[in-house]
Amino acid sequence: MSGHCARCGAELRLKKHKGEKFWGCSRYPKCTWTRKRFKDSPG
Repeated sequence: MSGHCARCGAELRLKKHKGEKFWGCSRYPKCTWTRKRFKDSPG
């Protein structure tokens, strides 16, 4: 599991944009909070 959104508490999902992976809120587009994915994090 990746965790929860710091803004709204929803689950985070691994997303990809322009070849770069990051964690994004599952409630997008209502919530646009994101977190960078570090190389040592799962996913």
